[in-house]
Amino acid sequence: ENLLKLKQRGIHILEPTSGMLACGYEGKGRLPDTNTILSEIRSLISRTEELKGKTILVTAGGTIEPIDDVRHITNKSSGKMGIALADACARRGAKVILLKAKNAVMPSSEMIIYEFETATELDALLHKMIKRCDMCFHAAAVSDFTVSFSPGKRQSDHGQSLHLIPREKIYKGLKKENTQLLLFLFKAVWKESRQNVIKKTNDILNTGNADGIIINDVGEKGRGFAVDTNEVTILLRNGDSYDVPLASKREVAEKIIDIVLCKKQNEIFVS
Repeated sequence: ENLLKLKQRGIHILEPTSGMLACGYEGKGRLPDTNTILSEIRSLISRTEELKGKTILVTAGGTIEPIDDVRHITNKSSGKMGIALADACARRGAKVILLKAKNAVMPSSEMIIYEFETATELDALLHKMIKRCDMCFHAAAVSDFTVSFSPGKRQSDHGQSLHLIPREKIYKGLKKENTQLLLFLFKAVWKESRQNVIKKTNDILNTGNADGIIINDVGEKGRGFAVDTNEVTILLRNGDSYDVPLASKREVAEKIIDIVLCKKQNEIFVS
């Protein structure tokens, strides 16, 4: 509550990091390293208003799929990349609507926040909010499957099989609800060749009617889920591609915004 009041008063909050604490326990409460603090200060000093007047929707974090009333399956997403993008947009003057998983990290900037747990909840929020937005970065790690649900608690005294049912991609149809929307989707891959990645990406660009795909290889060390760094490839609808080398997720987010703004000014998203 106190942190929220500070944010509402325009105070910028730099969240503590996780690690070994002075009390001997491991958890959240460490002072960020000096490079992170310096990067934050530089960003605040050089803050621009490029996105002032724009409303940007960002999704972040992983969904859960309940198995029964006490268990669920999920993924390793921390939401850090999506949160970094939301903060980057807010720093540039945008009105940001953040749809975040309940267990995802919190942003440091002031923005409108809604929380979700399941893909169904996220889907409902997306379709409710999308019509009022100029741009969407769909970075949430959404389950590819639904699970046969059993009420109560499954018995653990014998083996069981889970029936996974493929789920329709929730980004499909978003552009139909908002034809002026600029839509950027995230795609996680696991040590795939560039040729295979590009083929899959082209399929997503066509079926999702997206303006760009941001790809990260979560099979490589220091990239993807639950880490503070990332490396991505950005593929745009017109065929252009950009490689963003390994850096902090904050720096990667800033670079993504730079590329998107540059291409928007040149009006080359539509092929």
